[in-house]
Amino acid sequence: MLFGVQSYWAQLFIIPAKIIKLIEGLCRSYLWSGVRYVTKKALVAWKRMCSPKSAGGMGLINMQVWNKAAVVKLCWDLANKEDKL
Repeated sequence: MLFGVQSYWAQLFIIPAKIIKLIEGLCRSYLWSGVRYVTKKALVAWKRMCSPKSAGGMGLINMQVWNKAAVVKLCWDLANKEDKL
């Protein structure tokens, strides 16, 4: 799971855009080269990689959208007094 640690923290806090860009950069480097800190020219646009598989993408999650959705879900659960904590 490429975004495992990020998805855990994204459920609890709104992660700053700068940090999300850093995480996405590390993920892109890993996908294209297999190493975290080696930069290569991307063969496919990241936006397309985050597109659904049915639309020709890889189905990766957009971290900013995931982060906001996860925090809103937590707020919704708390507002509806569902025991999620």
